[in-house]
Amino acid sequence: MMGLQSVDWQQKPNARERTMFFAAMIVFFLGFLKACWFPSRSALSDLKEELHKLEQEKSVSIHLQATPQAGATIPQIPQSGSTAGIGSLKDVQSAIGTISQPLLLRGVKIQEVKTTDLEHEGNIVSQNVELQLVGSFYSMAEYLESLESLPAPLVIEDFSLALNDDRSGKVLADIKGRFYGMDK
Repeated sequence: MMGLQSVDWQQKPNARERTMFFAAMIVFFLGFLKACWFPSRSALSDLKEELHKLEQEKSVSIHLQATPQAGATIPQIPQSGSTAGIGSLKDVQSAIGTISQPLLLRGVKIQEVKTTDLEHEGNIVSQNVELQLVGSFYSMAEYLESLESLPAPLVIEDFSLALNDDRSGKVLADIKGRFYGMDK
């Protein structure tokens, strides 16, 4: 039978034991870093996908700005600025149709449009409109700027902007306003 030997606990480890100990410590340390501080592969792939989408959106917007489409016109802001006055009944109807043109949208998606019937007050005509939009912040800013160039002025009565819940980086906008025109 083999007897138990007494072990001296103050004995120094040999070279093989030291090497194994340091190798195990390095493995545990790298595992700790990976678990706590380094992003996972799925997080990195999600980030790459978002960057790719942003690059595509940027290139499309640059392309659309550089090359106007044939036959498509964007209403221009009158040179006289705020003294232009209000448009006609025809301008109000044209503005309602223009707010959903693809050339005006450029990356903004309309989720819902609500309009009311034309209201007559003397010779002034007005029509309420409610828009729910989703798109990137840059596209939303361009769309709001293009609303200023509509043939009939849109007076925005209520406006809200919020981040989309799906973590896509898109924003949601709710716009309530009224188009005004003259009934000539």
